[in-house]
Amino acid sequence: PDERPFEFSEMYIFGKFNTFSKRLTRILHIMETFQKYETLTTSKIEGIDPFASKYLMIVTTVKKKPYDVLDHRRLEFDSDYEEFKLNVEDLQNQLQGFLDRCFDVIPSTERAMRLLQRFERLGIDELGLGEKYRRILFHYTRDIETVQKLYVKQREDPPNESDLSPIAGKIAWARQLYRRIDEPMATFRRRDELLKSSDGKKIVKQYNKMCKVLMQYEMLYHGAWTQQIEVIKAGLNVSLLVRHPNDSQRLYVNFDPAVLTLVREVDSFERIGLEVPAVAV
Repeated sequence: PDERPFEFSEMYIFGKFNTFSKRLTRILHIMETFQKYETLTTSKIEGIDPFASKYLMIVTTVKKKPYDVLDHRRLEFDSDYEEFKLNVEDLQNQLQGFLDRCFDVIPSTERAMRLLQRFERLGIDELGLGEKYRRILFHYTRDIETVQKLYVKQREDPPNESDLSPIAGKIAWARQLYRRIDEPMATFRRRDELLKSSDGKKIVKQYNKMCKVLMQYEMLYHGAWTQQIEVIKAGLNVSLLVRHPNDSQRLYVNFDPAVLTLVREVDSFERIGLEVPAVAV
């Protein structure tokens, strides 16, 4: 009972601990920020180099500080930390402006999607890519409408830029229209929240309807051609040379031109990766 109680200053002990803990939190934030923006130095996006250089300058500035950042008594760290945050914020704003400018001048959904995917690989959440994807989804409806109009206008006599046979040319044309709307949709599917929205559900319905039309178009022509094969091959079983009905001394070639068309169709089908029925080979 005569012993003096152990006395200590809570402020002295725990105050220093809190100060040191706060310092560690800020150092951790700096390291995480370095890690986030490090992707700028390896990105292949055209025009990204100035932002990578700015990031490296920020890193160099922090690393050159002539004091131990773990020493919580070095109060200049606090002002340097605030300067660091301002520099990162400025880099972020400039990078956002760069993305906005790139995005606004891209004329097609497909190219806009490729641009956003490249920025997405940077892993910088603050770029607001979700809003950009929503804008693309809105404009994507115009792509579907364009495909619909092209289909109605050209389905009877579509352009045949690859010099394919008539049937294969029609199917290749339909597949080209399909890819035009399917490739962007493949990216939208990876952002499920977009397609679950009210507008997204309407666009999915519009997309499914157009895809069904194009697939039916392909099946119609492929099926009709398959049915004609037996008829055409029957012509190979007849005599190649026959006598003229009015002059037994004269011979003429009994060759069905449809056979040549069949050969060309088979070749064209194989060129575009379409299934060729065994009976046609």
